[in-house]
Amino acid sequence: MRMHKTLTMLAVMPIALVGSFGLLAAGAGAAPVPTAPGAPQGVLARATDIATARVTWLAPASNGGAKITQYDIVSNGPVGIVHTEPGTVRSDTFTGLPPGDYQFSVYAINAANLYGPLTNSNLVTVLAVTAPGAPEGVLARAPAIGTVRVTWLAPDSNGGAKITEYFIVSNGPVGIVHTEPGTARSDTFTGLPGGDYQFAVYAANASNLYGPLTSSNLVTVRAPTETLKVTAPVKVSFPDSSYTRNESAYTPFTVKNTGSTTETVGLGALGSFTDSHGNGVSGVWQYGLNLWSTSTLAPGQSATFGVDNVTNVDISAQAIGSGTYRSTLTIVDAGGGSDLMADGTVLATVTETVTIK
Repeated sequence: MRMHKTLTMLAVMPIALVGSFGLLAAGAGAAPVPTAPGAPQGVLARATDIATARVTWLAPASNGGAKITQYDIVSNGPVGIVHTEPGTVRSDTFTGLPPGDYQFSVYAINAANLYGPLTNSNLVTVLAVTAPGAPEGVLARAPAIGTVRVTWLAPDSNGGAKITEYFIVSNGPVGIVHTEPGTARSDTFTGLPGGDYQFAVYAANASNLYGPLTSSNLVTVRAPTETLKVTAPVKVSFPDSSYTRNESAYTPFTVKNTGSTTETVGLGALGSFTDSHGNGVSGVWQYGLNLWSTSTLAPGQSATFGVDNVTNVDISAQAIGSGTYRSTLTIVDAGGGSDLMADGTVLATVTETVTIK
C-alpha cells in the first residue's frame, strides 16, 4: 500500500510541475499590444502678437505603450491650418493668421502610428496686420554744397509685419523720392539746387501697408556754383589784309574754374566783323570761330586753350576797300559735362580794330 501511494504521487507531481512551468513560460513571452496615446493635457492658446497665436500643451498621461513621435496642431477659425511638431516639443506658433476668433486642437501620435483623442484650447482673438507707425526723430542736415543727409529711427510699431522699405521725399525747389531698405536709418541727397527743403520719411511693411509720414526740420541747401573766368587776354589778327584767305590766329587764353564744384567745361568762340559804326559789312560773311573744347576743372583749377583747339575758322570775304573795321571775338560757355552755367554765357569779349588800306 505504501508503495502504491508513493508511485501515485511521483506520477502526478511531474505533470503538475510541467503544467505550471509551461503556463509561466507562455505568460512571460507574450508582448503587450500598443494602444492609442491619451489626449494632450493643458492645451492653452494665446494671441502673442498681430496675426500670431502660440499654442502650448503637456504630454498625455499615457503614450499607449509606444513612444510619442508627433503632435498635430490644428487651427479652427477663419482659416484651418495643420502644423506638426516632434514628440519632444510642447509648443507651436502660428503666424500670418487672418484676423478673427480661433480655437486650436492638439492630438498625439505614437510609434505604432496610432492617433489619440484631441484636446481643444481656449478661444483666442487674433488681430489683423496694420500699417506701420510713423518713423521717429527725422532730422535733416546740409553738410556740404548741394547735399542733405536725412536720418531717422524706426517706428514704434511695424503693424505686425516686418518693415521692408523706407521712402524719403524732398519738398523744396525740387521733389525727389529715394527708397532705402527696412534696415536703413539714413539717406543722402546730392546735387540739389539751392533753397529751403523739408524731408518726409514713411515706412512700408511686408504686407505692403504704408504708414504715416514724419517731416524733418527745415534746412537750407547751398547751391553749387560754376563760374568760369578768362584770365589771359585774347587777340585776333588776320594776316592777309585782303581778307581772302580762310585763316585766323589768336593768342592762347586761360579759363579758370572759380566755382565750388568740379566741372567739365565746354567752351565755344563766336566772331563778327563790322564797320566802325557796328554795321555789318557788305561782301563779308559774319565769321564763326568755333572753339569746341572740353576740360575737367576742379575748383580753382585752370586750363589753357590755344590755337590747336580751333576746329573751324570761317572767314571769307571779297575785297571791301580801305577803311577801319571792327573784329569781335566772344568766348562763351558752350555746355557739356556737369554744366550749371547756362549755355551761351559770355566769359570774355575782345574787340579789335582792323584797318584795311
